[in-house]
Amino acid sequence: MLVLNFKLKNRGRALWIALIAAIIAAVVFVVVKNSSGKRADTATCDEIGEYSLSAETDAERLDILRSFGIENAELAESDEVTIPEDFNSVTENYNELQKQIGLDLTPYKGQKAERLTYSLNGGSASYAVLLINNGKLIGGHLTNRVYGEDVMPLSG
Repeated sequence: MLVLNFKLKNRGRALWIALIAAIIAAVVFVVVKNSSGKRADTATCDEIGEYSLSAETDAERLDILRSFGIENAELAESDEVTIPEDFNSVTENYNELQKQIGLDLTPYKGQKAERLTYSLNGGSASYAVLLINNGKLIGGHLTNRVYGEDVMPLSG
């Protein structure tokens, strides 16, 4: 049997050092945990500048569309989608479209999002689509819903 004995000449100092180290570790843990869960309240797009990502209410969602110059939008449908865990070439291209308006779907891989489709009157597209996760805009695009046509960024 192996027995190790340690003799500390100043146990009080060792306890204080251990206590301070534990407090520092706890503070670092809390700061890292709180900062990693925070999501931005705004995004920046070259065409329109900074805009709000808050999308909890229909009024806030319409404000986002107005930020992009989209007026007279009316909610046509709503459903739930899951952001793919693994991006293929189609989802990579779609994410590049999001990056054009200051968004990135990468942190939302595997998460569910609400997809809201708004019908539009006039303009180059017939519909605007917003992706909402926990009350924040995480993606969106314009579309005509014609098979084979590409989607466009919200900025047009």
